[in-house]
Amino acid sequence: MTQKSGFTILPVGGSFEMDYINLDGVLSRRIIDVRAFVFSGDGYIQAFCHERRAVRTFKYGGIIGLVDLETGEVIDPAHFCQHLKARYDQAPERQMDVFISDLAPIIDILVYTAYCDGKYAPSEQRYIAQWLTDKSEMGTDFLAYALDRMKKHPVPDFFDFSAAVRAVNQRFPEWRPAILEYARNVAQADRKITDEETDVLSVLERLFGI
Repeated sequence: MTQKSGFTILPVGGSFEMDYINLDGVLSRRIIDVRAFVFSGDGYIQAFCHERRAVRTFKYGGIIGLVDLETGEVIDPAHFCQHLKARYDQAPERQMDVFISDLAPIIDILVYTAYCDGKYAPSEQRYIAQWLTDKSEMGTDFLAYALDRMKKHPVPDFFDFSAAVRAVNQRFPEWRPAILEYARNVAQADRKITDEETDVLSVLERLFGI
């Protein structure tokens, strides 16, 4: 799940035949493989278009006919957003999204530690993604999805970091030693601990009372 321009973008799959009117008023019939959708009636989908052989964005308002190619079901275009949401709710990606949401303060601390020196190295992103797949017990099959989520995770500032520490102290006090260790591992993930990372780790120790 990502945020963009005020929209919540959710991952989902599915192949559809679609009658679509573009902004120029041109009607076309397309086969699409949906990749993501906005959960808003005035939003859009992102899908691979077989005609264009590329990922394209299609607004819900332009869809005037729709068939689910996996089930043969004819879908009312006005209900397409709800159809995709129901599919997303049953998808395992939602489990990872819920897990990330539940542990947001811990993730903010780890991402802030990684980015405090101005660099968010691929090795740091991968460490956090692997941590997510391990702790969620979803396994390596979801490593690519977790890594994509961490690449797009909003970079916390110091205010966010401080708020995350307070949330951990209130909600997960027994996790504090482990979180400090995770933060150290993030700092070491690129095999070079910077002065900025050392300072953040010291602040984290003090705020956790360790």
